[in-house]
Amino acid sequence: MLRSDSGHWYDREGTPCYTQITASGKNKGKERNTTLRDARKFGLLPSTTGIIKVADKPALNRWIQQQLLETAVTLPRLPNETAAGFYTRIKDKQAKEGACRMQLGTDIHDALEQGFHNLPIPKEKEVYYHKVINCLHENLPGEKWVSEDSFGSELGYGGKVDLHSPNWVIDFKTKEFTPDSDPAKFVYDDHLMQLLSYGHGLKLEDGFNTGNIFISTHPDHVGYCAFVAHDPEHYERAWSMFKHLLGYWKLLNNYNSGWE
Repeated sequence: MLRSDSGHWYDREGTPCYTQITASGKNKGKERNTTLRDARKFGLLPSTTGIIKVADKPALNRWIQQQLLETAVTLPRLPNETAAGFYTRIKDKQAKEGACRMQLGTDIHDALEQGFHNLPIPKEKEVYYHKVINCLHENLPGEKWVSEDSFGSELGYGGKVDLHSPNWVIDFKTKEFTPDSDPAKFVYDDHLMQLLSYGHGLKLEDGFNTGNIFISTHPDHVGYCAFVAHDPEHYERAWSMFKHLLGYWKLLNNYNSGWE
């Protein structure tokens, strides 16, 4: 497994602990996802993205509703189909399309990791790596980049960072957009909370910078990149927001890794 998803776990050294081996039963010896019960047993740290997920996301919820409506108006109702059956078919189609988008995002992230580690990249994904490299050269020349570095923080959380240098923490986001889009409108508090938690978790020196590289999956602009640097004036607020969410996550799950 090349990268993490939200809700994954880390040990205190930052080693990803995404899965466990089933100890008994019919699935004995098989790999399964790490659970909260496992985390309690081994004192694991929750991921940054899992912590941030506890906050409501009105913009994301509106987008999901919009996608559901668009699916509904493009999916004809079948003859004699019940309302309940029609609603289920709409939700299933939206879920399938969402899963495809998520898988594409994961595949792109994996290809970028392979490229930064000098491993072979699937030919159809090479364009994403080359365009990200060009974006970095244009916007942040001369940085010494480290890809997919993971950490465990004494505050009680862990994470895996797309890209960082001594001066910058960068996270990749895939999205269907065109060069005419305003990338500043893609940015939410979640992005900055995530990046700041990474920078502090990596114990970078005070004064590190944060940014997102948005990577287009639009069929006419495959791999087009837009770089957005975050305003340091917002760092203190976003870092405080993350720490409050971390405290809420611990209370919500009645969880303490034993390190904090």
